[in-house]
Amino acid sequence: MSVIVQCEETSKIFVLCKGAETSMAENISMNYSEIAQALTDEFAEEGLRTLVLGYRTISESEYKTFHDKSEEARSAVIEINRNKYMREAYSLIENNLLYAGITGIEDKLQEELPETLEAIRDAGIMIWMLTGDKRETALNIGHHTIELCNITSEGDMRMLIHSAYEKQISHTLDRRQSYNTVLVIDGKLLSFIYKNEDSKINLRIFWQHCYWDGGNDISMIQEAHVGFGIIGQEGKGASRAADFAFSKFKFLRRTLLIHGFWFYDRVAYMVQYSFYKNVVCFFCQFLIAFYSNFSATSLYNSTFIMCFNTFYTSVPVLAFGLFEKRESEETLWNNPGIYQRNVGNKQLKAVKLISWFFLGVWQAFVIFYGWLLAWQIWISSE
Repeated sequence: MSVIVQCEETSKIFVLCKGAETSMAENISMNYSEIAQALTDEFAEEGLRTLVLGYRTISESEYKTFHDKSEEARSAVIEINRNKYMREAYSLIENNLLYAGITGIEDKLQEELPETLEAIRDAGIMIWMLTGDKRETALNIGHHTIELCNITSEGDMRMLIHSAYEKQISHTLDRRQSYNTVLVIDGKLLSFIYKNEDSKINLRIFWQHCYWDGGNDISMIQEAHVGFGIIGQEGKGASRAADFAFSKFKFLRRTLLIHGFWFYDRVAYMVQYSFYKNVVCFFCQFLIAFYSNFSATSLYNSTFIMCFNTFYTSVPVLAFGLFEKRESEETLWNNPGIYQRNVGNKQLKAVKLISWFFLGVWQAFVIFYGWLLAWQIWISSE
């Protein structure tokens, strides 16, 4: 990020720039010594968020060129072109910078963060941490939040992202004891991934549920299937763009492992019940056709058909959807592994749907022929 200021006394125009060490090192042409690099690494290994500061003076003609380019970029209609032109405009001034210094800021972890992440991992949910910090900072935070063991090398990661299907990726991770395995992807490796469309698709397999707290994370929240935002000191941009917003990260555990489990159970049952009840009702209508010479005779009167979905069968499923708790809150909180019962949409697999369908057919036969037999017995008795 850069700002342009002009000194009132000397009228000199300065470009003040800050950024990550990996990007700033390419733009700083002088005074960025090995000592500064070592200091940055030392800060990062301590878990501090590091920024490199640089500056340069520009002439009025350079500023005018930059201003014209940036205004042209802002007026671009297509967003992709607008971003491209803005990068080109900033590249005119963000080069040949002089090294000014390094900052290291401690970003304290929220309460119950390690416990929340451990519970989420026990539930079978893979965790990805995306950050603009240095690699060492990210690893340090990871070690403080979760007990990390294996760090994959770049070669292993290249092999993983070339896997053709999700099952192959999961199988590879399982063989590497994926519970304690971390994939570290830096900017260069990310560029390699995005050169191949299949690699991008395979990597996106895991980016389905995202939780962010910064204003720069809005685009990632919107890209995810479900976006969780935290209302933090960096503003409310992320929380406004998210599907769900929290004030603390620890609330994610209750949201996913308790409410997520309950609501998936309820929705899965409601979907299957909706098919089942119609099979039971109208398969009987199909059977009556064999006894009415396939005429248009209806087995039910119009009032019953009108009330069937609106009253007779709506109350049970509504009650189930509002109050059903197959597992208690305490059980789900203390046993995160129970969440894996629903991972992979297990309750809505084809086998489940087919079993509900045949259950409806079976009960339709019982109801229809049960009443038919009772009717014949009653007629014969008269």
